[in-house]
Amino acid sequence: FNTSFGVIILLIASIASIFYQKDKIIALIGTNLDTSSFMLVFYLLLFVIGFSVTTNSSISIERNNFWILKMLPIHPKEVFKAKKSVNLLLLIPVVTISLIIFRLSNYITYTEMIYLLILSIIASFLIANFGLICNLLFPKLDAQNDTVIVKQSMSSLLGIIIPIILIVIYIIIIDSLKLTQNSILILTIIIISILLISTQIILNTWGVKRFKKIS
Repeated sequence: FNTSFGVIILLIASIASIFYQKDKIIALIGTNLDTSSFMLVFYLLLFVIGFSVTTNSSISIERNNFWILKMLPIHPKEVFKAKKSVNLLLLIPVVTISLIIFRLSNYITYTEMIYLLILSIIASFLIANFGLICNLLFPKLDAQNDTVIVKQSMSSLLGIIIPIILIVIYIIIIDSLKLTQNSILILTIIIISILLISTQIILNTWGVKRFKKIS
């Protein structure tokens, strides 16, 4: 439920865009941000994706059954794919539907919709990778219940706090640079792509070794 909150807000905001202008949507979100409709959708996507991570507790959630997972004739990379798929299924369909609605309400153009969709897909893979790295780094297999893992573990905290802090810093930087919308999109896609490749390499090397050592 906690992870779904962001995508629910995104979907509600996209539907509201059909009936309300940008200022009303900004009021709905609860901010005084002064920006264009495109940048509003851009910022909203970044925060929703950054907030919607399930993989930061996906290893710990196995708890006492983790040894069974390790005993199965499955490579850790396949386990990682399964864990990440939950996160991707949560984000990508809702983001796609929301972007289509934002396009129908003329908040963004067709071209912007395509670029934002590409950005969202890459960012969804990145946040799933990052959450998984956090959980591999700080697994909590001795928790009494799932609530402790999801709400009180170090990996769960870092998996949400770090992306949000980085997004805020990034927004402040690009706002101060006064870049054009196209420049912001291209720059963001490049940065996220580099981070995605880096986190994937980490998972395929250190992540696999770490998975095997966890007990």
